[in-house]
Amino acid sequence: MKSSARNALIASTAVVALAAGYVTADVYDKVPGVLTNAPETAAPAEQEQGGDDEESTAVKRPAAPKEGVISHEMAPGEAARVSDGPQEKAEAEKVTAEAGDSPEVLAHLENSDQAPSPETVKKALGKTLDDETLGFLSLDIRDARTGKVLLQQNADRPNHLASMTKLVSVGAIVQSGWDLDQRLETKVLLDEGNNIVIVAGGDTMLSRGMGNPLATANRAGLQDLAKQTAAAIKKKRKAGEDLPETFTVALDDSQAGATWSEDWSEVALNEGWSGRVTMAQLFDDRARHLHPSPPDPVMNVAGTFAGRLHEEGVKVEKGIPRTKKKAEGETLAVVKSAPVRDQLVHAMQVSDNARIETLTRQAALATGGLKVEKSDPSDVGQWVVRMTKERGIDNTGHQQHDSAGLTSKNEIPVQVLGELLAQGASGEDPEYGRIMANLSMAGLYGTLDPRFYGDGREEARGFVRGKTGTLPMASGMAGSTVTQDGRLLTFVVSSDDFERSTQPMVARKAHDEIIAALQGCECNTGA
Repeated sequence: MKSSARNALIASTAVVALAAGYVTADVYDKVPGVLTNAPETAAPAEQEQGGDDEESTAVKRPAAPKEGVISHEMAPGEAARVSDGPQEKAEAEKVTAEAGDSPEVLAHLENSDQAPSPETVKKALGKTLDDETLGFLSLDIRDARTGKVLLQQNADRPNHLASMTKLVSVGAIVQSGWDLDQRLETKVLLDEGNNIVIVAGGDTMLSRGMGNPLATANRAGLQDLAKQTAAAIKKKRKAGEDLPETFTVALDDSQAGATWSEDWSEVALNEGWSGRVTMAQLFDDRARHLHPSPPDPVMNVAGTFAGRLHEEGVKVEKGIPRTKKKAEGETLAVVKSAPVRDQLVHAMQVSDNARIETLTRQAALATGGLKVEKSDPSDVGQWVVRMTKERGIDNTGHQQHDSAGLTSKNEIPVQVLGELLAQGASGEDPEYGRIMANLSMAGLYGTLDPRFYGDGREEARGFVRGKTGTLPMASGMAGSTVTQDGRLLTFVVSSDDFERSTQPMVARKAHDEIIAALQGCECNTGA
C-alpha cells in the first residue's frame, strides 16, 4: 500500500476503527527489561492502574484551558451543570436525526468491499500459530462487516480470558439497557435530624477539589459539593430556619455491596493492581501499582467532604457515622460524574478492575438484575452470563465469578467473545461498537501503548485496537484491526494452561506476531 494511502488509513482507523499469585512481572512491558518489547523511555511521573495484566501507562493530563475559556472560580455547583450536549433524550434524538446518515469512513479504501477468504487469512498467519511459547492457543477471527468466521481454533473450549473478561462484562452492561448517557450523582441531604448526609451514588472518579467539567476523571468535585451545601445552609439560616450551630456529617453508603471477593488474591489489593468495589471514591485514591487504595475509600470521600465543608464556614463534628438505611431528606447539593459511557471507555483503556466491577454492579442493580444484599462480584459475574445469553449468543460453558477477570475461576469460550465483538463491529449493536471504537490503540495509548515493537511488528502500530489480559496461567488480546488492504477484522487470541511462571508474559510477543501478521494480510487478492 502506498505511503499516502497508508497514512490516510491510520487517520481513519484512529478515529473509527472498532476497533495468586498476581504476577508482579506484569509491569515489565512498561519498564524495559528481559521480557519487554518496548524501547526504553523516560519514567513517567505517575502511572495509571494497569489492571490485572496491564502495562501501566503514564497519565496524560490535558493542557490547562486558555484564559477565558472556562473559569475555575465557578459558582457553587457550576461544574455539575456544564453540558456536553443535549441532556434530554428527545433533544438528543432530534440532533441525531438532523445530522442525517454518515457515509462509512472506511468505504473509500481500496478493496474494502471484499470479504477475505479463510484460506488467505490462514496463509497470512503462517507459522505464527506454531510458536511454542503460545501454550494452549484458542482463536476466533471474523470479518467485521459480515460477522463471517474466518478462522477458529479451540474456540468452544472454556478459557481463562483474564482481563479480556472486561469486554464480556461491558457487553452485558450494554445489553441490560442501562443508560450510558447518565451522569452518576453524589448528593448531600439534610435529614429530619438536621444531619448533613453525603450519599454515595456510584461515582468513583471524584475530585477532592473543584470539578473539571472538561474531563472524565475528576468531573465532579467535593469542593463544588461543599460550596453548594454551605450556600444552601446560609440561605436557610437567612430565612429563619432553626439549624444547629455544629452539624453532624453522616455517610449513606446503603447501596454498597461486598468490596472484595474471596476468589481474588490479596496480593492484587496490597500491591495496588486493583482497588475495592465501592459506590464512591476519590480519583486520587484509585489503586495503582505499589500504591494501593485506602482501606475504606467511601469514608475517605465523606471525610474529605467534611473538611471542605469546614473550609466553607460550616462547623462539623469530628466523627462521621454511617447511616443504617437509605437516607431521606431535603437535597442541599448535587454534583454529577462524566457520562457512564466515558467512564467505561477510560476504565477499559487503563484496565481499571475496580471501576469495571463497580459499573457492572450498578448496571445489574439499576436494571433489576440483582438486589443490593446479593450483589458481590460472583453474583454480578453470573448476571453477566445471563445477559450474554439474552443476546442470543451460544455461551455453553461460560462461567463468570467477577466482572474484571481477576479470578482464575472464570471460564469463557473465545467464540463467545468473538461473537460479541462481531455484533459490535458489524453495527448490529452500535452502542457496543462505540466502546470498541475507543479501546486502546497499539503503540499509541492505553495498555497497548508499549506493544508491537521489533521484527516488523511495529507495522501494526496505529492499526490495532484491543484489550489485553494476563493472569499467572493465561495471556491474550482481543479487539479489531484493519488489514493491509483495508478490511476490518475482529480477533480473539488467547493462551492458557501455563504453569504459574513468567510464561504468560513471554507469550505476549507471540500474540503480537499473530495479530501483526493479521494486520499485514493482503486478504482480498485470492488464496
